[in-house]
Amino acid sequence: MNFFENERILPTFFQELPVLLQHLGPQKVYISIFENGSSDTTPILLNLMAELLDSIGTPHRIITLGTSDIPNKEEGYRIAFLARARNKALEPLYNGAAAREMRSRAFDEVMFMNDVAHCAVDMVEMIYQKRKQGAHQACAVDWGGWGGQVVYDRWVLRTMSGRPFYRWEDMVYYVRAPDPEDGKEKPFSQPLLYDDEDRARFLANLPLQVFSCWNGATVFNAAAFFPPHNIRFRTARNDPDESGSPRSATDKASESYLMSVDLWKAKMGKILLVPRASVSYWPWDYYAYRKDAPLSDTFNDADEMVEWKLEPPPLVAMQDFARWEEVERWGAWDEP
Repeated sequence: MNFFENERILPTFFQELPVLLQHLGPQKVYISIFENGSSDTTPILLNLMAELLDSIGTPHRIITLGTSDIPNKEEGYRIAFLARARNKALEPLYNGAAAREMRSRAFDEVMFMNDVAHCAVDMVEMIYQKRKQGAHQACAVDWGGWGGQVVYDRWVLRTMSGRPFYRWEDMVYYVRAPDPEDGKEKPFSQPLLYDDEDRARFLANLPLQVFSCWNGATVFNAAAFFPPHNIRFRTARNDPDESGSPRSATDKASESYLMSVDLWKAKMGKILLVPRASVSYWPWDYYAYRKDAPLSDTFNDADEMVEWKLEPPPLVAMQDFARWEEVERWGAWDEP
């Protein structure tokens, strides 16, 4: 995990992380957190979290740098910073320190959480579906941010047809349209208008395969980070400078999106979106849109299973530089 000025959301982690660890087994999980640049009480709270983890017997490494390490997130360097911060959090996995401390030969899974409101049951559902479906990566659904019941992750989330969840013109109209005078929420189009089967599954809270996702919380096969794959968080390599060489730092694509791309390149394209696992960067949106309804009496376990596609879409809609107000550019799925 990475944190930056998150004193308002960290109480959620103090409440829910012990519940999740008790379910998974507190001594079977290694927690790694990297924080830098925070000028609020985030470092103090993370030091208290270390004491909490000690009390329940969960091994951990928590690095708090506060204002001694101010990140450079100016234009062109934001994704390079985020990739470095995420790799720093996974350093105990990469160098074997976590396995040595736990006297374990290998880890099965790696879960990454952003600074999101959530409940332990959301993370359990995400992990459960990953294991049940045999996925290489599984993601929650992050709600809010745009206003109303809208999935937030516009930059990373792509369907198996290569499209974003919502049409570009619908997003632009929704954001720019005035709020109704009666105080009600602005109406918004249905998601996945180009993908009827996926839309039906999503609206029924059934898991579905996607090309890429992150959505605030995700879990991977740990094998992706070890030989022969050695996948790491990185920046895009398709933004050349004046000489034609790849820029050392660019914000053209999200490091989270590139993680899914690299999984496909490693023949690990079973990537799953789990609608019943909800998170949000805004607590009020989380409580408004989380999926609490019990399974219906007609629920059939077989209906939940995904029919995996083993080949990616030939083209994917790219939202270069996160410019959501601009029309997407279609490009090859394996752009570097």
